[in-house]
Formats: sequence, structure tokens, C-alpha cells
Amino acid sequence: MALTISDRIKETTTTTGTGTYTLGGAVTGFETFTVNLSNSDTTYYCCTDNTDFEVGLGTFTSSGTTLARTTILASSNSNNAVSWSSGTRTIFCTIPAVKSVILDASGNATLGADLTVTGDLTVTGDDITMGTNTSGHVLVADGTNYNPVAISGDVTIASNGAVTIAAGAVENSMLADDAVGADELAANAVVTASIVDDNVTQAKIADDAVGADQLASNAVVTASIVNDNVTQAKIADDAVGADQLASSAVVTASIVDANVTLAKIANQAANTVLVRDANSSGVVSAKAVTDTQILIGDGTGFTAAALSGDVTMTNAGAVTIANGAVENAMLADDAVGADELAANAVVNASVASGAAIAFSKMADLTASRALVSDGSGDVSVSAVTSTEIGYLDGVTSAIQTQIDTKASKGFATAMAIAL
Repeated sequence: MALTISDRIKETTTTTGTGTYTLGGAVTGFETFTVNLSNSDTTYYCCTDNTDFEVGLGTFTSSGTTLARTTILASSNSNNAVSWSSGTRTIFCTIPAVKSVILDASGNATLGADLTVTGDLTVTGDDITMGTNTSGHVLVADGTNYNPVAISGDVTIASNGAVTIAAGAVENSMLADDAVGADELAANAVVTASIVDDNVTQAKIADDAVGADQLASNAVVTASIVNDNVTQAKIADDAVGADQLASSAVVTASIVDANVTLAKIANQAANTVLVRDANSSGVVSAKAVTDTQILIGDGTGFTAAALSGDVTMTNAGAVTIANGAVENAMLADDAVGADELAANAVVNASVASGAAIAFSKMADLTASRALVSDGSGDVSVSAVTSTEIGYLDGVTSAIQTQIDTKASKGFATAMAIAL
């Protein structure tokens, strides 16, 4: 919706009462409202029958070509809407006096009412004169109008335009980044209270600027030390104790090879050893070893067990082989010699069936001796001296040797025949 003022717009209307005007067509020599107005546009109008009149702001509707009486500005009915009787009247676009700018005799503009400027307003003179022109005031919009107000608060302004900033009015938030440089800082302006905590960076400090005198007591904290910059040379002997070591601080890489002594290992329960327990993840644990037990590996760790089966062992380390535990398969070839055989150890059952005892295995006999068995089967060595013949007597199966006293005639005859 726009306010539209057009020249030579005049129509007739036969509307009665105070309702919306119905437009009846253009008067000869003029145009209709439809030519220059769009639907819902507003315009200033005047309606008259040459006796009564009504001037106002109307709203045009293209459908039905009507003009509603939106605002009555002036009328012959005490500036109220005129209630028309029957008859034909004329209604046309106009510029009401109260909405006009009139130049007086001196050329000054006089407004019949409030002025709305839809475009730019250009004032060629130097002064704008209002009903209120208080010294040191400026025009400030309040959302509806401009009103003269005095500037106060952080700044004030004089009638000559001189602006004064109040003492202490410029706060940190008012300063643009990088607005305050060396030229803006007074000598000795930067004091401790002026520096925001943690805002003096390393780049702002000259090399070697911070010495022992500049460091406050307990000034160097963990956050102040660059990672990996505390070297061994910076740490006094015996300076790092249990309180200085964080939990889990000492890792394998921190321990010098071959420097964990037995004294550094915590005491264990009695009769335990530190080993990787069988089927564990590899963590060393204290393994209990009871009386006579030893540690035995199973490929994944150690278990504790006492020796049993073929051998046992005391807690003094004495090992006992069980009776009958050493079997033939356990003996290496040639492991059993003469020293290992007990007296009377080799009996007939010990000789394998079919094994022949060669003459070379028999011990040498002394001169004039022979191995014979008597009637009971016992083998013994018999002696044969000079001039004697050894023979079996057929009775005792003993060898007879004294031929001169014991030989029988049968034996002598036999010997003679044999010879």
C-alpha cells in the first residue's frame, strides 16, 4: 500500500450516508482513480456537491472501484464524515492544506501539519530552527521522532561541538585490538595490576631477562617449564625423592641396567619366589613353594611341585632313587662294569638263554689244574702233580690223581690198551 497523488483525477459518485464511496466514472476531461492507483493504495480526496464538502485520506479498492473514508481531515460537517443524501457529487484527488508545505512571504517553509519525507531532505541553509533549541543538545531519535537531548554519561558535548570524554570512562572493552601501542602508554604505565594473568608470553621476554631476582618464591611451577627442558644437569643431587615422583613415573626406560638391587625389591611372603606363574599373561608374581617342592617350568611359566615317582628329594637337596626304579632301558650301553656289580650279582638267570661263555672269558688256572664237577654238580679246581693222571672214578665223579696207590687194574689195562 502506497500513498499516491495524481493530477486530474475526478469521478462522480452517488453514494449516500457515510459509507465507502462507489466511484461512478470519470468526469469529462479527467481520468478515473483506476488509471493511477493500485489496489489498497491511499490518496487524498475531496468530495463535494458544491454545497457540502469532505476532505480526507481514502483507501482505493480496484475491485468494485471504491474509495473508503480512511481519515477525515476537514469537512462541512465539523470535520466529520458528511452523510450524503441522494444526488450526484464529484470526488477528485487533491492536496489538503494541512498536508501542504507553504512558503511564507520571506520564503520560509510552513507546514500545515507534521511532515513526512519519503526521500532525502536537503537543507541549503546553516540552521535548523525548532521550538526547543537548548545549548549543547543534539537531535536523537526515540523510535518515533527526533528530539533535542543533552549528551551525558561517558562523554559530553558543548554548543561548539567540543566533545569531552569523562575521566575513567574508557574501559578495556571499548578499546579495539592493537589500539594501544607504545606511544599511547605513559612512562611506567604498565604495572603488575595492568597485566592480565598468564598474558606475558615467552616472546615478550628478552633473552636472559628473567634471572633469580625476577623469580618469585615458588614461581617456577610445572606449567612454566617447557616439556623436555629440565636436563639432568639442572637437578641437584638427591633432589628427586619419593614425593617428587608421580605415580607410575619410574618406567623400565628410567632404570639404569643392572641397578635394581635385592634391597630395592619389596619383601615377599615366606617360602615364595618371584616367577611368571603358569598360564599367566606374563606378569611376575610370588609363587609359594612348600616343604620339599621345586619350581618346574611347563612352557608358559612355573609351577611348584615335590619330586615323586622314581626319585624323591628332601628339603636339604638329598635325592633318593626308589627301589627297583632303575630299569634296563635307563642304563646306557656299557654303563655297568665290574665295579657296579655286587658280589654274587651274576646268577644263572642273569645270563641270557643261548649265551656262550667263551674260554677267553674264564680266569686262568694255575699249572696242573682242571675244572671238574663232583657227583653233586659243584665245579671245583683239582690239582694234578708230577707222575699223576687225573681220571674220574665213576662213583664220586671226582678226579683221582695218585695212580700208585689208587689206580685199579682195570684202569691200568685200559690205559695200556689206549696207549
